[in-house]
Amino acid sequence: MNLQTEPIEEYKAPSEETAWSRVKKAFGPIAVVGVVIAKFFAKLKFVLLPLLKFFPILLKSGGTMLLMVWVYTQMWGWRFALGFVLLLLVHETGHLLVAKKFGLKVGAPVFIPFMGAFIALKDAPGLVIFSTCLISLRSECSMAVAS
Repeated sequence: MNLQTEPIEEYKAPSEETAWSRVKKAFGPIAVVGVVIAKFFAKLKFVLLPLLKFFPILLKSGGTMLLMVWVYTQMWGWRFALGFVLLLLVHETGHLLVAKKFGLKVGAPVFIPFMGAFIALKDAPGLVIFSTCLISLRSECSMAVAS
């Protein structure tokens, strides 16, 4: 039993595309990609922020080390340059570890081509002669192990 006397017309979508619908179609996928990228960087900030804290140290130590490798590569080849700079790094790391063991504040190793490398003591210890002798001797032991 049909109670409706008039026929109902079905809804038809507009046959013309408006400018706004074209904009939505064009920028829809871009917006989705933008949201995915924003979500990725939101998670990435927990990794990047701690790394940015150590960026100046990495730039000072790693940058001077790369500069030294480049200078020595120009003169004697990459094998000698890399081996020599890594040997200097082991040597300076020996100084660094012993100084840390004494509780001293030290800087990162800085490499200077044709001069060597150094770590800077940020505070002077009470027993200057004794502790500097031990710091120096310990790094020589690390050099013996490295070679």
